[in-house]
Amino acid sequence: FDTVHGTQQIGYIRPIWIDEPVEILPSDDEWITRIRLPIKQDKQGDRLQRNFDDIQPILLLFLNRLRRIEIIREDDHQIISNSSFTRIDHAQEQIIELQERTNQTDDVIKHFWLVVKKVIHVPNDLKMKLSEIKCDVESTTIAVAYPLNPIYECSSRQILSTQPLFAYLPLRSYGFRFILQADFEITAARQEVIRDNRWNDWLKSEMVQLFSLAYEQFQHLPELLTKCTLDFHQTNNPLTKIQTLKYFLKLIPMRNEIDPYFNTFVDKSIQGLMGIIRLPVFCHDDEAIIDWVLPSQCVLVRDTFIRKIFSQSLLLSHFNSYYL
Repeated sequence: FDTVHGTQQIGYIRPIWIDEPVEILPSDDEWITRIRLPIKQDKQGDRLQRNFDDIQPILLLFLNRLRRIEIIREDDHQIISNSSFTRIDHAQEQIIELQERTNQTDDVIKHFWLVVKKVIHVPNDLKMKLSEIKCDVESTTIAVAYPLNPIYECSSRQILSTQPLFAYLPLRSYGFRFILQADFEITAARQEVIRDNRWNDWLKSEMVQLFSLAYEQFQHLPELLTKCTLDFHQTNNPLTKIQTLKYFLKLIPMRNEIDPYFNTFVDKSIQGLMGIIRLPVFCHDDEAIIDWVLPSQCVLVRDTFIRKIFSQSLLLSHFNSYYL
């Protein structure tokens, strides 16, 4: 948007059709629609250039029709800097690869994300209450995205960086170390979700399902990565189910880490996990066979003397439990 003739009224930017492109395109056949946004060299242009410099690859995560962004900075027809971001989908969009390239280095930085989506249908009573705002919307998609690059080197004490909340584009961070995406009603500044909002409250209640779906995806993540031809494995050792479980559990937030607006969401999500999650235990005293059992069947004992005199076999036969 821009003001009209310097007045306070809000107007639209009207595109001007160009029959011939000003510059030669890399490959004309690949372009269906191309938008060119030249920036004026003034103070406002400097601010816009800084904003372009702040663009991150995750911008492409939930803009499904946008596959590539290229930012070229020129001065007197000389390229000063050139950066591009590309999205590549794998395994039916379960794994999304975001590539980042600049003219300062020939290396391509690759970011991998596990994305779990679910289509939810809007209940009739909510559609009636929000008919003027949401029109005739029948369904919407909610999603959660987990960064996969740190999964190999992530130690138990390492603190991962927080991620922004998404409403197709990033908002501010709410303390999560993964990305939550939904069609939230947001403020005009595009920083916050609107609180005490029927639509947002309903979305938040439905997103509780995402934790359970994500856990199921993490269970099969080693096989999924093996099937995909990805330049992802940072070690020669294949990823194990125990590694993926540890990483998944590490990303579950605590109440004091997140914005209070999402406290109920986290509490209910953890409750939903308790009924399905399985932890790895040794079935026998020789610690050769691993089984997966409910957390309620696990006993944590650090004293090796107690574990020695009261063996795993005794614990299993008398209490149907396992040492964790």
